Amino acid sequence: MNRESGRYQETRRRLSRALLSSVEHFRHGDDSSGLDDFISAVNDLEDLLTIYQCAGESAIQLDGLLAALGEVHACILNQDITGLTDVLEFSVYPHIDEWTGRYDDAC
Repeated sequence: MNRESGRYQETRRRLSRALLSSVEHFRHGDDSSGLDDFISAVNDLEDLLTIYQCAGESAIQLDGLLAALGEVHACILNQDITGLTDVLEFSVYPHIDEWTGRYDDAC
């Protein structure tokens, strides 16, 4: 595994763990920890998208993820933690889990 693949894979794994941890905390009523993990996941998602942008790749499918993030936004606006948890688990996580690839670490 080369350096760029390692950076991408580690960030994707960290994002997946943060999403699942956020869901688990929210499901157990620990909203504070769930929110902390959610914020970590958002930061990792930003890092992944930066890797794609710097690599000049457009191989990932963003349409489904963007729709799911729109649902996340609506849940946050409505302060709907249960809805947010469901969207993270059943809409956002599956998109992240399917991403694979290798990208330049030129950034």
